[in-house]
Amino acid sequence: MTTSPGDPHAAVGAYVLQALPSAEEAAFEKHLAGCAPCRREVDELRRAAARLATAESIDAPPELRQRTLERIRTVRQERAPRPPWPHRRVMSMALAASLVAAAALGGLALWQHSEADDARARAVQAEQQARGNNTAFADLLTAPDATLHAGKLSVGATAATPRGL
Repeated sequence: MTTSPGDPHAAVGAYVLQALPSAEEAAFEKHLAGCAPCRREVDELRRAAARLATAESIDAPPELRQRTLERIRTVRQERAPRPPWPHRRVMSMALAASLVAAAALGGLALWQHSEADDARARAVQAEQQARGNNTAFADLLTAPDATLHAGKLSVGATAATPRGL
């Protein structure tokens, strides 16, 4: 039996009945040494347990058993209470809203996946086009008859351009 770690006083009954594991029993005995209310309760519970051990029991008269069984047959069983109608309706609405949200999020995920595929295709196409343009520009600059014209721009930078462009 494990007791509440925050309340050592809760272990009194289990201690009296010797139902604590050895580590908890040792910890409770340490607590007991400094707690007068727990010592009083342990003494009271031990006396009560001793009185119960010496008490005599008597057998019930046989007709008492028969009367009890007959009475049980006439007692109507009560049904367990069902949750009130609004509670069930709220739960149904919550379930419906959850299903709608799941469907919407699933649709959103599919749409995002499609958009990502389209973006990847456009990026590949742009990269291929850029490679093609760079190749054409490189061919123009490295042509045997190409000449470059360099000059200063009004902002102070220099630029070069092939003649004829």
